[in-house]
Amino acid sequence: MPNYCDNIVTLKHESKEKIDEAIKAFQENQFCSHFIPIPNNPKRDGYNSEYDFRVGEWGTKWDCGADNGNFVRKNDNQVTFHFSSAWSPPVGLYNVLYNLGYSVKAKYFEPGMGFAGEWDNGMDEFYEDARDAPCIVTGK
Repeated sequence: MPNYCDNIVTLKHESKEKIDEAIKAFQENQFCSHFIPIPNNPKRDGYNSEYDFRVGEWGTKWDCGADNGNFVRKNDNQVTFHFSSAWSPPVGLYNVLYNLGYSVKAKYFEPGMGFAGEWDNGMDEFYEDARDAPCIVTGK
């Protein structure tokens, strides 16, 4: 059983269609795999398995989506996702979205291992031993 990492991610994009695309991928529980597809042969890409690919490229071992979260669309060009990921945040996904022209601002908190962080358009600030800190993800 994994430790779960709580995530809040706000995406902005000039294109309504790009926000629609992200929402659709999230609703289909393919938030990571839509933007970073698993290759037919991960070994060709230097990974021993699909699991190794997911951890190496996504930053988490399972895909993310509506089964473990929800979203709020502020307007045509902005959406905020709330979800859990396994063991760690999907920072590989954040990098890819940022490189696709999205503004990406995320906060994450993993209470079991006591770390938290903020990912802001390519910059990741990571805080260790955050178990006693107030939860930055929910603001409680």
